[in-house]
Amino acid sequence: MKTPFEITAVALAAAALAGCATSHDFSKQAMTANLAIEEATNQALLINVVRGMKRRPMHFSAIQSINGPAGYGAPTLTIPLPVGPASATGYALSGTYKPDTASFTVSPLDTQEFVRGITTPLPAKTFAYYLDQGWPATMLFHLLIREIQIFRMNDNEKVRVARFTNYPQNQKDFDQFQEAVEQLVSCGPEAGIETGTDRYGAQLTNDKASDLRKLAEAKKAEIKLEPVYKDKTATKHAKDDEIVAYWPTIEDKTVVIKLSTDPCYLTLPHPVQTDGMATAAKLTSKDKIALAGVAESGPSEAQRTKEAMYQISLKMRSPEAVAYYLGELARAQVEGVYPEEGAHALVKTKPPKIRLGKSETVELFVVQETEPADTTDAVLAVKYDNKRYIIPQNESGSSMHALSLLNQILNLQKKAADLPGPASVRIVQ
Repeated sequence: MKTPFEITAVALAAAALAGCATSHDFSKQAMTANLAIEEATNQALLINVVRGMKRRPMHFSAIQSINGPAGYGAPTLTIPLPVGPASATGYALSGTYKPDTASFTVSPLDTQEFVRGITTPLPAKTFAYYLDQGWPATMLFHLLIREIQIFRMNDNEKVRVARFTNYPQNQKDFDQFQEAVEQLVSCGPEAGIETGTDRYGAQLTNDKASDLRKLAEAKKAEIKLEPVYKDKTATKHAKDDEIVAYWPTIEDKTVVIKLSTDPCYLTLPHPVQTDGMATAAKLTSKDKIALAGVAESGPSEAQRTKEAMYQISLKMRSPEAVAYYLGELARAQVEGVYPEEGAHALVKTKPPKIRLGKSETVELFVVQETEPADTTDAVLAVKYDNKRYIIPQNESGSSMHALSLLNQILNLQKKAADLPGPASVRIVQ
């Protein structure tokens, strides 16, 4: 027969073993937490897209921390032991078990810095980065670009001659935008940086340029001094050439999208009145875009050979606007759009297709509305307004890829100190 001490030892050992966790347990729990974060993040993205679809306010939140569980539980065991000759001969055994449960902290993202960050248009370098990293160009143009504008630069005059608006609720404009994107993508867009200098302020004399205090401030503002030589006609200057003044300059780095195909054509939404009637912009070398498709009646030979300078500008979206745009794509699929001006009935449309390679195309973003009890297999699903919204398992296209891009740009611009301002990208050949 075991003694009371032996019984106690065995019971305490069993309790200790029950509360221990192995390295395998920690690894499993860490993976479970990681998968939970994935599901929560993806659902938060999709539900904000659905809110955008319904034109509701968006609400963002983030999981700040996850704690435990470290072991299987927190057991306690109590065994009253008899002491002294008058003690009872029986033994009482009592215990409790409190299972470990994970705890987490979720915080709303609603600070001024966060709102400024997600409503600030993406910088051009972000678009260039994703393009350079091999993300599908058609996807980037659809998600990140709000508008494509073409300006004619002739005789010191800048006139907009075409505009392609990326708005799924206007079928005509949206079709023209998609056509323009297809043509631009077929031209082989590549990201690049152009470096130049802009003169800042007035010319400085030698004595003013030598002011150390001003030079220190200039360095802080990234202002450099460009020397002005006495012999202005010389193409090269020796070290002993006399410097008569300095121009303060600021280095200007412009993100440009270069088109590798030469020539490349971009169809205009309507004829543009110039020296003749043009129906397409012909992108040629030397940073020029010349109009093609001169009317049969045609101008003179001198006018035919005259090239008009053009500039293509891309208007960037903010991260919040990208989420809302995905909602617009979902609205066109779930509720429909008016197929033409003056139409009174909504028509449901399929999502736009993007090009992944030379021949492969997939749908950009697919959302379906079902009943709450629906059990259709889904890559991702959320319930909202007594409906179930899903990205279908078998026909999801690039939906999760699009949400991945949205998640990244939201995290890239979580904070901003300044108020939102416009951002644009210039396209050159």
